[in-house]
Amino acid sequence: WKYQGVFLETTGSGTNHGSVVEYKGEWYAFYHNCDLSGMGNLRSICFDKLYYNADGTIQKVQQTTGLEASKRKIEITANWIDRTQFSGKGVKPEGKNVLWYRESAKVWEEALPLGNGKLGAMVFGGVADERIQLNENTVWDGYPLNPNNPEGRKTLPEVQRLLFENKNNEAVKLAEQTMMGIPKGVRSYQSLGELWFDTPQLKADNYVRSLDLSTAVATTTYTSDGVTYAREYFASAVDNVIIVRITADKKHKINTSLTLRRAQQAECKIISSDPASLLLSGRIATKDKDGNPQGISFAAQVKAVAENGTVSVIHDSFGHTNLLSVKDADVLTLYITGATNYPGMENLAKGISTFSG
Repeated sequence: WKYQGVFLETTGSGTNHGSVVEYKGEWYAFYHNCDLSGMGNLRSICFDKLYYNADGTIQKVQQTTGLEASKRKIEITANWIDRTQFSGKGVKPEGKNVLWYRESAKVWEEALPLGNGKLGAMVFGGVADERIQLNENTVWDGYPLNPNNPEGRKTLPEVQRLLFENKNNEAVKLAEQTMMGIPKGVRSYQSLGELWFDTPQLKADNYVRSLDLSTAVATTTYTSDGVTYAREYFASAVDNVIIVRITADKKHKINTSLTLRRAQQAECKIISSDPASLLLSGRIATKDKDGNPQGISFAAQVKAVAENGTVSVIHDSFGHTNLLSVKDADVLTLYITGATNYPGMENLAKGISTFSG
Protein backbone atom coordinates (compact mmCIF):
# COMPACT_ATOMS: atom_id res chain seq x y z
CA TRP A 1 0.00 0.00 0.00
CA LYS A 2 1.27 3.47 -0.87
CA TYR A 3 -0.33 6.83 -0.20
CA GLN A 4 -0.75 8.69 -3.50
CA GLY A 5 -1.62 12.14 -2.16
CA VAL A 6 0.45 15.05 -0.85
CA PHE A 7 0.77 15.33 2.93
CA LEU A 8 3.41 18.08 3.24
CA GLU A 9 3.33 21.61 1.84
CA THR A 10 6.83 22.38 0.56
CA THR A 11 6.34 25.80 -1.02
CA GLY A 12 9.11 28.20 -0.02
CA SER A 13 11.26 25.60 1.70
CA GLY A 14 14.82 25.14 0.51
CA THR A 15 14.82 21.51 1.60
CA ASN A 16 12.35 19.27 3.39
CA HIS A 17 12.97 15.53 2.75
CA GLY A 18 9.56 14.65 4.16
CA SER A 19 8.78 11.24 5.62
CA VAL A 20 6.34 9.70 8.08
CA VAL A 21 7.13 8.20 11.50
CA GLU A 22 4.99 6.40 14.07
CA TYR A 23 5.31 7.19 17.80
CA LYS A 24 3.12 5.69 20.53
CA GLY A 25 0.32 4.89 18.11
CA GLU A 26 0.27 8.33 16.46
CA TRP A 27 1.60 9.30 13.03
CA TYR A 28 3.75 12.36 12.35
CA ALA A 29 5.30 14.11 9.37
CA PHE A 30 9.06 14.26 9.88
CA TYR A 31 11.01 16.77 7.81
CA HIS A 32 13.79 19.34 7.62
CA ASN A 33 12.82 22.99 7.73
CA CYS A 34 15.36 25.60 6.62
CA ASP A 35 13.04 28.60 6.94
CA LEU A 36 13.19 29.16 10.69
CA SER A 37 14.74 32.50 11.55
CA GLY A 38 18.28 32.44 12.86
CA MET A 39 19.13 29.05 11.40
CA GLY A 40 21.50 30.23 8.68
CA ASN A 41 22.78 27.14 6.87
CA LEU A 42 21.76 24.80 9.70
CA ARG A 43 18.83 22.45 9.25
CA SER A 44 16.08 22.08 11.81
CA ILE A 45 14.08 18.92 12.39
CA CYS A 46 10.31 19.20 12.65
CA PHE A 47 7.53 16.80 13.65
CA ASP A 48 3.91 17.65 12.89
CA LYS A 49 1.04 15.34 13.79
CA LEU A 50 -0.97 13.92 10.89
CA TYR A 51 -4.75 14.18 10.80
CA TYR A 52 -7.22 12.48 8.46
CA ASN A 53 -10.07 13.95 6.46
CA ALA A 54 -13.50 12.35 6.36
CA ASP A 55 -12.70 10.71 3.01
CA GLY A 56 -9.58 9.05 4.41
CA THR A 57 -7.05 11.42 2.86
CA ILE A 58 -4.39 13.05 5.00
CA GLN A 59 -4.71 16.72 5.84
CA LYS A 60 -1.83 18.61 4.26
CA VAL A 61 0.77 19.72 6.81
CA GLN A 62 1.80 23.37 6.67
CA GLN A 63 5.46 23.57 7.63
CA THR A 64 6.13 25.09 11.03
CA THR A 65 7.44 28.66 10.78
CA GLY A 66 7.83 31.72 12.99
CA LEU A 67 9.88 30.05 15.73
CA GLU A 68 13.25 31.21 16.96
CA ALA A 69 15.84 28.48 16.57
CA SER A 70 17.79 27.51 19.67
CA LYS A 71 20.71 26.39 17.51
CA ARG A 72 21.17 23.48 19.89
CA LYS A 73 22.69 20.67 17.91
CA ILE A 74 21.51 17.12 18.45
CA GLU A 75 22.98 13.88 17.18
CA ILE A 76 20.68 11.23 15.77
CA THR A 77 21.82 7.63 15.30
CA ALA A 78 19.63 5.38 13.17
CA ASN A 79 20.19 1.66 13.70
CA TRP A 80 19.43 -1.04 11.15
CA ILE A 81 17.69 -3.98 12.81
CA ASP A 82 18.13 -7.60 11.76
CA ARG A 83 15.02 -9.57 12.77
CA THR A 84 17.10 -12.70 13.41
CA GLN A 85 17.38 -14.29 16.85
CA PHE A 86 20.97 -15.39 17.41
CA SER A 87 21.78 -18.34 19.66
CA GLY A 88 24.69 -20.67 20.25
CA LYS A 89 28.34 -19.77 19.93
CA GLY A 90 30.05 -19.70 16.58
CA VAL A 91 33.60 -21.02 16.32
CA LYS A 92 36.50 -18.66 15.64
CA PRO A 93 37.59 -18.95 11.98
CA GLU A 94 41.08 -20.17 11.16
CA GLY A 95 43.76 -17.65 10.26
CA LYS A 96 45.85 -15.03 12.02
CA ASN A 97 44.44 -11.89 10.43
CA VAL A 98 40.71 -12.44 10.77
CA LEU A 99 38.05 -10.08 12.11
CA TRP A 100 35.09 -12.08 13.37
CA TYR A 101 31.80 -11.55 15.22
CA ARG A 102 28.91 -13.62 16.59
CA GLU A 103 26.14 -11.22 15.52
CA SER A 104 25.31 -9.16 12.45
CA ALA A 105 26.34 -5.51 12.30
CA LYS A 106 23.86 -3.10 13.88
CA VAL A 107 25.40 0.14 12.59
CA TRP A 108 27.45 1.08 9.53
CA GLU A 109 30.70 1.23 11.49
CA GLU A 110 30.34 -2.45 12.44
CA ALA A 111 29.91 -3.69 8.84
CA LEU A 112 32.83 -5.40 7.08
CA PRO A 113 34.46 -3.46 4.21
CA LEU A 114 35.35 -4.89 0.80
CA GLY A 115 36.50 -3.20 -2.39
CA ASN A 116 38.70 -3.18 -5.47
CA GLY A 117 39.70 0.49 -5.53
CA LYS A 118 36.65 1.50 -7.57
CA LEU A 119 33.73 -0.53 -6.25
CA GLY A 120 33.25 -0.93 -2.52
CA ALA A 121 30.83 -2.66 -0.18
CA MET A 122 29.98 -2.63 3.51
CA VAL A 123 28.65 -6.09 4.44
CA PHE A 124 26.32 -6.17 7.45
CA GLY A 125 25.96 -9.95 7.57
CA GLY A 126 22.25 -10.06 8.36
CA VAL A 127 20.38 -13.35 8.17
CA ALA A 128 16.68 -12.54 7.79
CA ASP A 129 17.57 -9.10 6.43
CA GLU A 130 20.96 -8.78 4.73
CA ARG A 131 22.17 -5.32 3.74
CA ILE A 132 25.17 -4.56 1.54
CA GLN A 133 25.86 -0.86 1.16
CA LEU A 134 27.53 -0.14 -2.19
CA ASN A 135 30.10 2.48 -3.14
CA GLU A 136 31.42 3.61 -6.51
CA ASN A 137 34.25 6.12 -6.38
CA THR A 138 32.80 8.58 -8.91
CA VAL A 139 29.30 9.01 -7.43
CA TRP A 140 29.89 12.67 -6.69
CA ASP A 141 27.47 15.47 -5.87
CA GLY A 142 29.07 17.88 -8.32
CA TYR A 143 29.72 18.47 -12.00
CA PRO A 144 32.66 19.42 -14.25
CA LEU A 145 33.58 23.09 -14.08
CA ASN A 146 36.63 25.33 -14.08
CA PRO A 147 37.25 26.32 -10.45
CA ASN A 148 40.10 28.70 -11.21
CA ASN A 149 39.51 32.26 -10.05
CA PRO A 150 40.33 34.62 -12.96
CA GLU A 151 41.21 37.41 -10.52
CA GLY A 152 44.00 35.42 -8.89
CA ARG A 153 46.68 36.19 -11.43
CA LYS A 154 45.85 39.90 -11.40
CA THR A 155 46.06 40.29 -7.63
CA LEU A 156 49.09 38.05 -6.98
CA PRO A 157 51.59 40.97 -7.07
CA GLU A 158 49.47 42.93 -4.59
CA VAL A 159 49.21 39.95 -2.24
CA GLN A 160 52.98 39.53 -2.39
CA ARG A 161 53.53 43.24 -1.70
CA LEU A 162 51.31 43.12 1.38
CA LEU A 163 53.16 40.09 2.69
CA PHE A 164 56.55 41.74 2.24
CA GLU A 165 55.23 44.74 4.16
CA ASN A 166 54.10 42.42 7.01
CA LYS A 167 50.45 43.27 6.33
CA ASN A 168 49.43 39.65 6.71
CA ASN A 169 45.76 40.21 7.54
CA GLU A 170 45.26 42.39 4.48
CA ALA A 171 47.09 39.85 2.30
CA VAL A 172 44.96 36.99 3.57
CA LYS A 173 41.73 38.93 3.05
CA LEU A 174 42.63 39.84 -0.53
CA ALA A 175 43.75 36.28 -1.30
CA GLU A 176 40.50 34.86 0.04
CA GLN A 177 38.51 37.26 -2.12
CA THR A 178 40.40 36.76 -5.37
CA MET A 179 42.51 33.58 -5.27
CA MET A 180 40.22 30.92 -3.81
CA GLY A 181 38.53 28.48 -6.18
CA ILE A 182 35.00 29.03 -7.45
CA PRO A 183 33.13 27.70 -5.58
CA LYS A 184 35.31 27.74 -2.47
CA GLY A 185 33.97 24.43 -1.20
CA VAL A 186 33.83 21.07 -2.96
CA ARG A 187 30.72 18.94 -3.33
CA SER A 188 30.34 15.75 -1.33
CA TYR A 189 30.64 12.08 -2.21
CA GLN A 190 27.44 9.99 -2.24
CA SER A 191 26.66 6.32 -1.78
CA LEU A 192 25.75 4.30 -4.89
CA GLY A 193 22.93 2.41 -3.18
CA GLU A 194 22.21 -0.74 -1.21
CA LEU A 195 21.54 -4.38 -2.04
CA TRP A 196 19.04 -6.01 0.29
CA PHE A 197 17.96 -9.61 0.40
CA ASP A 198 15.43 -11.20 2.72
CA THR A 199 15.45 -14.85 3.77
CA PRO A 200 12.92 -16.93 5.75
CA GLN A 201 15.46 -17.81 8.46
CA LEU A 202 14.50 -15.95 11.66
CA LYS A 203 16.75 -18.00 13.96
CA ALA A 204 20.48 -18.54 13.54
CA ASP A 205 22.61 -20.96 15.55
CA ASN A 206 26.42 -20.89 15.61
CA TYR A 207 26.46 -17.62 13.67
CA VAL A 208 29.82 -16.16 12.61
CA ARG A 209 30.64 -13.33 10.25
CA SER A 210 34.25 -12.63 9.43
CA LEU A 211 36.71 -10.84 7.19
CA ASP A 212 40.04 -12.48 6.39
CA LEU A 213 42.49 -9.62 5.91
CA SER A 214 44.94 -11.96 4.16
CA THR A 215 42.51 -12.93 1.38
CA ALA A 216 40.03 -9.99 1.44
CA VAL A 217 37.14 -12.47 1.63
CA ALA A 218 34.23 -11.88 4.00
CA THR A 219 32.14 -14.83 5.19
CA THR A 220 28.84 -15.31 7.00
CA THR A 221 27.92 -18.78 8.30
CA TYR A 222 25.02 -19.99 10.45
CA THR A 223 22.67 -22.94 11.00
CA SER A 224 18.89 -22.62 10.80
CA ASP A 225 16.34 -25.47 11.02
CA GLY A 226 19.07 -28.05 10.62
CA VAL A 227 20.60 -26.48 7.50
CA THR A 228 24.01 -24.81 7.51
CA TYR A 229 24.29 -21.77 5.23
CA ALA A 230 27.43 -19.98 4.10
CA ARG A 231 27.95 -16.72 2.22
CA GLU A 232 31.22 -15.57 0.72
CA TYR A 233 31.78 -11.97 -0.39
CA PHE A 234 34.74 -10.61 -2.34
CA ALA A 235 35.63 -7.94 -4.91
CA SER A 236 37.33 -8.52 -8.27
CA ALA A 237 39.48 -5.71 -9.64
CA VAL A 238 39.91 -7.46 -13.02
CA ASP A 239 36.18 -7.81 -13.69
CA ASN A 240 35.06 -4.76 -11.66
CA VAL A 241 32.43 -6.73 -9.75
CA ILE A 242 31.60 -7.65 -6.20
CA ILE A 243 30.56 -11.28 -5.87
CA VAL A 244 28.35 -12.92 -3.25
CA ARG A 245 28.14 -16.72 -3.27
CA ILE A 246 25.51 -18.41 -1.08
CA THR A 247 25.57 -22.15 -0.38
CA ALA A 248 23.74 -24.64 1.85
CA ASP A 249 24.68 -28.14 2.99
CA LYS A 250 21.30 -29.49 1.84
CA LYS A 251 19.76 -29.23 -1.60
CA HIS A 252 17.01 -26.77 -2.61
CA LYS A 253 17.28 -24.76 0.62
CA ILE A 254 18.23 -21.32 -0.69
CA ASN A 255 15.20 -19.03 -0.85
CA THR A 256 15.45 -15.26 -0.88
CA SER A 257 14.21 -12.06 -2.50
CA LEU A 258 16.55 -9.32 -3.76
CA THR A 259 16.23 -5.63 -4.39
CA LEU A 260 18.43 -2.59 -4.95
CA ARG A 261 17.56 0.56 -3.02
CA ARG A 262 18.66 4.15 -2.73
CA ALA A 263 17.16 6.81 -0.47
CA GLN A 264 16.61 9.29 -3.30
CA GLN A 265 17.09 10.10 -6.98
CA ALA A 266 17.01 6.50 -8.22
CA GLU A 267 14.68 3.81 -9.56
CA CYS A 268 15.11 0.03 -9.44
CA LYS A 269 13.79 -2.09 -12.30
CA ILE A 270 14.26 -5.39 -14.10
CA ILE A 271 16.41 -5.41 -17.23
CA SER A 272 14.12 -6.57 -20.03
CA SER A 273 16.90 -8.39 -21.88
CA ASP A 274 18.00 -10.22 -18.71
CA PRO A 275 15.11 -10.92 -16.30
CA ALA A 276 17.55 -12.29 -13.70
CA SER A 277 19.13 -8.83 -13.26
CA LEU A 278 18.15 -5.71 -11.35
CA LEU A 279 19.20 -2.23 -12.46
CA LEU A 280 19.23 0.75 -10.12
CA SER A 281 19.72 4.00 -12.03
CA GLY A 282 19.33 7.69 -11.41
CA ARG A 283 20.91 11.11 -11.48
CA ILE A 284 22.20 13.34 -8.69
CA ALA A 285 19.90 16.37 -8.42
CA THR A 286 22.68 18.95 -8.69
CA LYS A 287 22.00 22.13 -10.67
CA ASP A 288 24.27 24.91 -11.84
CA LYS A 289 23.82 28.58 -10.91
CA ASP A 290 21.26 28.96 -13.70
CA GLY A 291 19.14 26.05 -12.47
CA ASN A 292 20.16 23.62 -15.21
CA PRO A 293 20.54 19.93 -14.20
CA GLN A 294 24.23 19.01 -14.08
CA GLY A 295 24.32 16.01 -11.73
CA ILE A 296 26.21 12.79 -12.32
CA SER A 297 24.17 9.89 -13.72
CA PHE A 298 24.81 6.55 -12.03
CA ALA A 299 23.76 2.92 -12.21
CA ALA A 300 24.18 -0.25 -10.18
CA GLN A 301 23.34 -3.75 -11.32
CA VAL A 302 23.03 -7.12 -9.67
CA LYS A 303 22.72 -10.38 -11.62
CA ALA A 304 21.45 -13.53 -9.87
CA VAL A 305 22.59 -16.98 -11.03
CA ALA A 306 20.87 -19.90 -9.28
CA GLU A 307 22.01 -23.52 -9.53
CA ASN A 308 19.12 -26.02 -9.58
CA GLY A 309 16.62 -23.33 -8.63
CA THR A 310 14.54 -20.56 -10.18
CA VAL A 311 14.88 -16.79 -10.42
CA SER A 312 11.66 -14.88 -11.10
CA VAL A 313 10.35 -11.32 -11.06
CA ILE A 314 8.12 -10.07 -8.25
CA HIS A 315 5.65 -7.28 -9.04
CA ASP A 316 4.62 -4.99 -6.22
CA SER A 317 1.03 -3.79 -5.75
CA PHE A 318 1.57 -0.94 -8.25
CA GLY A 319 2.91 -3.13 -11.04
CA HIS A 320 6.53 -2.12 -10.58
CA THR A 321 9.11 -4.84 -11.16
CA ASN A 322 11.69 -4.19 -8.50
CA LEU A 323 12.32 -7.54 -6.81
CA LEU A 324 13.92 -10.83 -7.78
CA SER A 325 12.70 -14.01 -6.10
CA VAL A 326 15.04 -17.01 -5.81
CA LYS A 327 13.41 -20.35 -5.01
CA ASP A 328 14.79 -23.79 -4.05
CA ALA A 329 18.36 -23.20 -5.23
CA ASP A 330 21.41 -25.25 -4.23
CA VAL A 331 23.82 -22.36 -4.85
CA LEU A 332 23.15 -18.68 -5.54
CA THR A 333 25.79 -16.36 -6.98
CA LEU A 334 25.28 -12.60 -7.17
CA TYR A 335 27.36 -10.38 -9.45
CA ILE A 336 27.26 -6.68 -8.49
CA THR A 337 28.72 -3.77 -10.43
CA GLY A 338 28.26 -0.03 -10.83
CA ALA A 339 29.29 2.92 -12.99
CA THR A 340 28.64 6.62 -13.65
CA ASN A 341 29.03 9.07 -16.51
CA TYR A 342 31.79 10.88 -14.66
CA PRO A 343 34.21 12.25 -17.30
CA GLY A 344 36.32 9.37 -18.57
CA MET A 345 33.87 6.70 -17.39
CA GLU A 346 31.24 6.97 -20.14
CA ASN A 347 32.14 3.74 -21.94
CA LEU A 348 31.98 1.73 -18.73
CA ALA A 349 28.56 3.17 -17.93
CA LYS A 350 27.23 2.26 -21.40
CA GLY A 351 28.14 -1.40 -20.89
CA ILE A 352 26.71 -1.83 -17.42
CA SER A 353 23.38 -3.35 -18.49
CA THR A 354 25.16 -6.26 -20.13
CA PHE A 355 28.21 -6.57 -17.86
CA SER A 356 30.31 -5.97 -20.97
CA GLY A 357 31.77 -2.55 -20.12
